[in-house]
Amino acid sequence: MAELEKAAVPDRPKLTCYWCVMAVLALLGVGVCWTMMAATAGQIPALEWQWLCGDDGLSSYGCSGVFASRYGKFLGLPLSLYGLLYFLSVAIWLIVFGHDAFNILLVAFLSVGLTVSVALLGILYLVLPGNCGWCLLVHVCNFLLIGAGLIAGWRCYRSGYRLSVRTCIPKAAVVGLIFVAMVGWAFAGMTGTMMVQYKQSYMQIAEDAEYQLWRFASQAPRELAIRPADHILGDPEAPIKFIIYKDFQCDSCTDAWRAIDGFRQEHPQPADIVVIVRHWPLARECNDQVSSNLHPYACRAAYAAEAAAVLGGDEAFWQYHQALVEQHKQLDRSPYLQIAEEIGLDRDRFVEVWTSQEVREKVAGDLETAKSLDFKGVPAIFLNGRFIGDAWRNPEVLKRMAADQLSGASTAASDPTSLPAPSQH
Repeated sequence: MAELEKAAVPDRPKLTCYWCVMAVLALLGVGVCWTMMAATAGQIPALEWQWLCGDDGLSSYGCSGVFASRYGKFLGLPLSLYGLLYFLSVAIWLIVFGHDAFNILLVAFLSVGLTVSVALLGILYLVLPGNCGWCLLVHVCNFLLIGAGLIAGWRCYRSGYRLSVRTCIPKAAVVGLIFVAMVGWAFAGMTGTMMVQYKQSYMQIAEDAEYQLWRFASQAPRELAIRPADHILGDPEAPIKFIIYKDFQCDSCTDAWRAIDGFRQEHPQPADIVVIVRHWPLARECNDQVSSNLHPYACRAAYAAEAAAVLGGDEAFWQYHQALVEQHKQLDRSPYLQIAEEIGLDRDRFVEVWTSQEVREKVAGDLETAKSLDFKGVPAIFLNGRFIGDAWRNPEVLKRMAADQLSGASTAASDPTSLPAPSQH
């Protein structure tokens, strides 16, 4: 009887070839995703390979632009990390299960991977004006992996072969690996929570009104002359002079601009305040004072604003500036030509000026003025030559600083020389 039951169990089809193909593809996927993660972190220059990522155009961008878009992360983590875990999971599955890997659970997992790949490719080619050869390589690798897995699973199903109870042990191993991954995720979450707590503690000190006033008054004023190329809101001879170094892609810069501009408009004597905006993009494309490409759209946004100024003067600049402020989260969709047309600029002339050396020199001029100020990030705001730090977040502190400048009073501490220079912002 036992012999009859044994004979009734179909033999497992020969799937060694599929197993090997999937193993190679999974390891290749791990390697590509790891490379993408390292490139995003600035460890290797893989995102600058033009033959794979393409050239940045006026209304399109390469791999770094795609990774920096709103679709480049999920739950605060880069998609390349999820891809790495996906391919690594397939590789571990193949190793643990061996030739029994082709079952309904693997097919379900690969089906999820197929859905995600299709969705991401749709975003890449239908939503974003980006060209990412690394992304395409990952998805091609995934499609080949899925194809091999589904064909092997179908062959198992057609043959009538079913896994025996002995597969419980490797399944338990897989569950153990998932548990370890969850523990790692929880640890990362705890670490992130601790970092948030440290940041909150720092902000409590940095945002203390008396500390901000003391820090401001204890500085020696720096010579920040107004240049003919500066964009100025107000009377250049006004007694309260704000100079703002900013980046159009920076959230804090947008908040700081709105705070300072709102303070100017709401001040009892708006004529006493002048605001000057200068560019300081956090992107290596135009700023050699930064070490990373944190905001890859910031340079072209600065060039676009300056192109508007060339074509339409300060009025066009401030209109374009305001549009970029309102759309600073939309820069991954290259809204520059649309904005130019909306404020009445000729599209062809705008493109011509946007790509000209003239606007690049204007941005470079702003960057040159910042070198002697030795700040490391934006927004960097100076009131009458003194760095105000995060005081822009507190309207009452701004009022007191402005009042002190008007009256000539000083709120310096008894030993102002003990305060470090504001170069580590």
